Amino acid sequence: MEIINLVEFVKSWEMFEKIEGHYQQIVSDFDFGRLEWFVKIDNIWDFKKIDKTKRTLFIIDKILYKNIKEFFDMKNFSIIDMNFWINSCGNKLTTSKLDVKFFLDEHIDIYEPYDLSSFLFNLELDGKNYIRINQNELPLNFGEENSNKDFLDLSSKWFDGQDLVLISSGSMISEIIRVNYLLAENWIFTSIVLLNKLSLDMEILKLNSKNLIFILDIENTKFYEKLVETKLKGFNIKFIYPEYWKFTTILNEYICQDFEFDAEFLFEKIKKSK
Repeated sequence: MEIINLVEFVKSWEMFEKIEGHYQQIVSDFDFGRLEWFVKIDNIWDFKKIDKTKRTLFIIDKILYKNIKEFFDMKNFSIIDMNFWINSCGNKLTTSKLDVKFFLDEHIDIYEPYDLSSFLFNLELDGKNYIRINQNELPLNFGEENSNKDFLDLSSKWFDGQDLVLISSGSMISEIIRVNYLLAENWIFTSIVLLNKLSLDMEILKLNSKNLIFILDIENTKFYEKLVETKLKGFNIKFIYPEYWKFTTILNEYICQDFEFDAEFLFEKIKKSK
């Protein structure tokens, strides 16, 4: 299976060949200087160069989404946030936390693509969209042709166990599949749903089990949990988040393990919760 690093895909300019003509303005603290209608953010005065009437793509590298919140009243824009929460350690000016309530209050949909196809799909959406990508390697095209790209149900790919459903986001593909195999070795059989749209109406999901475990790299404010539980009544739902306070490294290859969010730690937490 061909794989891709979406951060490298954006920074290498390859993305712009795919979305040519879709945006009237590109704004970033990363240097895309040869682009037409590009606004480079080096300091606070550069924000005054942004035309709020244009369909805009914000690409934030070192800065945080809260640094551009004064533009959230624009009608059509997308934000690509490179190296979000776990991967923000060592890659951003400070930790980049995702507060789901903050975005939903601003009527901004939240996306975390599970492959290149879903990423490009997100970039073509109208309205207000926040797209998180990090250094994890993703497939070029993991979903079915013409399928609903807001989520990916892996039941058709033999991940169709009925003991419980693992629900996670796009960047967690490799760890979630590894967890599935570890659980199967212990006679716990799961199905997998990958969310591209974290602000999805959960009622549209067709789930194989009443036992659900959400595994997400988001801020645990309980708001998202209550939102999910309101939509999925009658289910036994648990949530697992990274243990952010255990941060000791900025190396991408070890950071999931450091936050106890890799397959081995997730397996132990799920097994204990059974």
